[in-house]
Amino acid sequence: MRRLYARAGMVRRVVAGCGVGVLTVGVLVGGAGGVGAQSAPPPQMGMHIPEAAFGIWPDVPVGSIRLWDTYVSWREINTAPGVYNWATLDKVMALAEANGADVLYAFGSTPEWAARSGCRGQADVKGPQASCPPADNATFVAFAKELATRYKGRIDGYEMWNEGNIGTFWKGTPEELAAMTLAGGAAIKAADPQAKVVSASMTTRLDTAFSKFMPIWLDKMAAANWPIDAFAIHSYPAGALPGGSIQDQGERAIAARNASITKVWQALRAAGMPNRVEVWDTELNYGLAGPGPIPSTDYPDPLGPGMMAQSYFDSQRLGVARTYWFSWGKEEPEKGVNFGIVTDRGSSGGQAFGRYGMWLTTGQIPAGVPRCVPLGPRAGVPGQVCALDAKGERVLIIPAADGPMPRWSKSSIWPADGPCRPAGVVPQARAEVPFIATKRGACPRGST
Repeated sequence: MRRLYARAGMVRRVVAGCGVGVLTVGVLVGGAGGVGAQSAPPPQMGMHIPEAAFGIWPDVPVGSIRLWDTYVSWREINTAPGVYNWATLDKVMALAEANGADVLYAFGSTPEWAARSGCRGQADVKGPQASCPPADNATFVAFAKELATRYKGRIDGYEMWNEGNIGTFWKGTPEELAAMTLAGGAAIKAADPQAKVVSASMTTRLDTAFSKFMPIWLDKMAAANWPIDAFAIHSYPAGALPGGSIQDQGERAIAARNASITKVWQALRAAGMPNRVEVWDTELNYGLAGPGPIPSTDYPDPLGPGMMAQSYFDSQRLGVARTYWFSWGKEEPEKGVNFGIVTDRGSSGGQAFGRYGMWLTTGQIPAGVPRCVPLGPRAGVPGQVCALDAKGERVLIIPAADGPMPRWSKSSIWPADGPCRPAGVVPQARAEVPFIATKRGACPRGST
């Protein structure tokens, strides 16, 4: 069953302390299928976990899992007309439910038997004809119906295709993908009215592919009165942004991602998308090679984990309701898979994901005893700043704000994994780090 969350905006947690109020979003309040006394973060803390197919789960709480590269694609389940192998998906579903995570299923990878005859061209990374439209939409609708019927009340959302504006994953037209979305989405809603229908994801870093594909697809959705619950993007910036220090490159990558999200919102508003439709970022990392020949970039500690945390901050600031990191597990350079920021068991990236999720859920940072550092108003950030000093290892700066929403800086990156700065010696930029805070209230629990 789906978990229940408090949805009355952002829930304030007031604790005795030194004068900064902390907000949490979507606090877990109950429901079946969770993890008992352990509180998982809200579904906006999304993650890809390919190893879930083998029974492996992260060592930090995850709010939502996107099922892509998890061996449960259309072609891996629907092996022949009317033939379904649910074994791997059953295993992944049980693992996600045992760990209190919502599930987003991503459609993709057309079975060869269902693909349009004669569809060839760009190499299919998911197998022969995997990116081809089906010869008959009825085959896709039948699979969507079987899937939503079997997992009614268990799969939270259905993303109608992976990266629909990229030929690697979709060789059809935007009109064809819109028709599949309408027909498949209707079948899902008929089988499970509470399930969320999410658009095919659109990659934003290829301007031409984005600007040619998306408006046509949006016109079809508008004509059908927006039968989707969320619009999905993949906001990867370019793999490399050379020039300057690696810190400079990281900040420019963050800025490029934010600019692409702003571009998406402008297009959605111009198309008349109603406010009830959310925006989800269903794949994100930094330094992933491309577009074209652009090489990959590795972002070292502590910069990489800080970029991850900054991205989740920015998602909330820019109205992105869910963000899914890609992905949990080690890099596989021998397979051409290089991620700029690695999340894996014991990695600093994984720990940063877990710390931010815990703060979001409980208002607490799990390590160390924080203390407050009154810095006074500066650079448009009134009130005080709390420094969370975890035994000389980490520091987190939380600016106060005068109203119910924070004031945000443009680029400063949260040092998710240290190094610690002595209390009272907080650089100007760090005092402006965008973090969720509210008007004067209290410091996080454990502060003095």
